[in-house]
Amino acid sequence: MSRELLVKAIDAEKSLQAHDRQIEETNERKNALEGYVYDMRNKMYSTLSDFIPEEAKEKFGKELDAMEDWLYDEGEDAERSVYIAKLDELKKVGFA
Repeated sequence: MSRELLVKAIDAEKSLQAHDRQIEETNERKNALEGYVYDMRNKMYSTLSDFIPEEAKEKFGKELDAMEDWLYDEGEDAERSVYIAKLDELKKVGFA
């Protein structure tokens, strides 16, 4: 294999690795958002139930449902930054 071909192959491998990392990081952010939705929904109706007014539970529950719907529809192939922004949006209402 010539030096030129070797350099091209190495560059192609590096590019593929970077792409794989980007996909993995995006999936991690999506999973974090999905996990937060499930975790908050569970906590809201169990351990935190006595401390959250019914009206607030209903309102935040609707936001969680809407986020879950978005995740499995429009958000299925969103960018990493969108998942981060959506999670931050929910955390403003809930808690980290």
